Amino acid sequence: MFRIDGPGSLAGHWTAGDPTAIPPIPATKFTRDWFEDLQESLIACVVDSGQTPIKLDFTQISKSARILGSDHGSGKASKNLIDNSNFWLNQRGFSSIFHGTRFVMDRWWFNANHGSTNCTTVTHNVDANAAPGPGSLASEDSGGYDYMEWAQTVNGAGLSSFEQRNLELLLSLNGQTVTVSFYAKLIGGSGNVIVIPEFEQHTGSNVVTTGPNLTVNSTTWARFQWTVTLPSFNPSTLGISDYLATRFKLPAGATFDIAFSNIQLELGNVATGYAHPGCASDLLECSRYFWKSYKRTVSPGAVSALGQLSGYDAGTDGTSLQARFAVRMRAIPTITWYSPSAGTTPKADRGGAAQTVSSTVGTTDASTGYPVTSSQSAGSVFAHATAEAEL
Repeated sequence: MFRIDGPGSLAGHWTAGDPTAIPPIPATKFTRDWFEDLQESLIACVVDSGQTPIKLDFTQISKSARILGSDHGSGKASKNLIDNSNFWLNQRGFSSIFHGTRFVMDRWWFNANHGSTNCTTVTHNVDANAAPGPGSLASEDSGGYDYMEWAQTVNGAGLSSFEQRNLELLLSLNGQTVTVSFYAKLIGGSGNVIVIPEFEQHTGSNVVTTGPNLTVNSTTWARFQWTVTLPSFNPSTLGISDYLATRFKLPAGATFDIAFSNIQLELGNVATGYAHPGCASDLLECSRYFWKSYKRTVSPGAVSALGQLSGYDAGTDGTSLQARFAVRMRAIPTITWYSPSAGTTPKADRGGAAQTVSSTVGTTDASTGYPVTSSQSAGSVFAHATAEAEL
C-alpha cells in the first residue's frame, strides 16, 4: 500500500489546506488510485484469512486479524489448533492390534468399539511421494508425508472414534465459530466410509455438538470440512480435568481401511490452507502431555542405552536419575521407569542387574523425581523414564 500522492498532499500526508494563505494552499484530494489501493489491501486481508468478502459485513477485518495473527487465546503460535495434526509423532511407538481405549500417536485418544480383541490395527505410516494436500510437511523423522491408518477387520459393535483433548481450547473457543478440516482416503478397495466430526465440551454437563456425515469414497486424498459455532458456557466452574474434545467417529457394524492426515482446527467459517507449526514446535506442545528419555524413534520398553538417565548413588534412592522436562507438563505426570538393559518395568539398572522400582519421590510438572529401588551398595545406576499427563 502507498501513501497519498494526489494534489494537495504533503510528502505522502494529508493536509486540510489553507485558503487564507497567499497563494491559497489546497486541501488534499482523494484519488482513484488511493481508494483502489485501500480497498484491495483490505480485501487481501479478508481473502488471505480464508473468508469470502461480504457486502456490509463489518466484522471481516477483525476476524482476519484474529485468524492471521493467531489471536485465539490458546497460547499456540499457529492458526492450526491441533497438535500432531499429521500424526508424525508417535513417541509411544504403537503399531499393534488393539481393542478398547488408549492413547496411540501423541495427543490422540482412540476408542475401538467392538467385542473382539484382534480386529483393529491403528498404525503410523509414511508416504514418500504423495502429499495429502497443499502445505503438507515431510517430517524430520520419516523423510516422507505422515498419516494414520485405521484398519478394522471385524464389524464393530458400536461407533469407534479418535479424538484430541485440550483444556485451553475449551476456554478460548467458548462460543466461537470454528472450522475443522482433514484429509482422508481409503486404503485399497472401494466403497464408502462415513466419518462424523464432533466436539465435546467436557465441563460436567458434557455438551456434544455433532457434525454432518462426511463420505470418504476414494483412494486419493481428499479434504473434508465442517463449520460450527460452539455453544457458550460459564467457565467459572471449570477444573483441571475439563477439556474440549475434537472427535472423529467411524462406522459401526462395518469393516474398513481408512487413512487420515493434515487435521486442522481454526477460527472462522472456512478451511484455510493447512498449516503445520514445524516439528520442533509440535514436539514441545506434545511434550506437555507425554515425555520420554528414549530417543524419539525408540519405543518405551526397548532394550536401549540411547538417552538413558545415568548417575552414581548409594543406598536405595536413585536421586541422580531425576530429569527435568523440556517444558512444564500440563499437570504432575505419572512416571514409569524402565530398565535399559532388560526393557522391563518398573525397573532401574543397579549393580549390573535390573532392580524393581518400589516408588517415585519428588515428581513435579517440571521433573521426573527419582526412583527408589531395593537396597544397593554405592555404584552406577541407569534407567529410562516416561511421563504422562494426558487429559
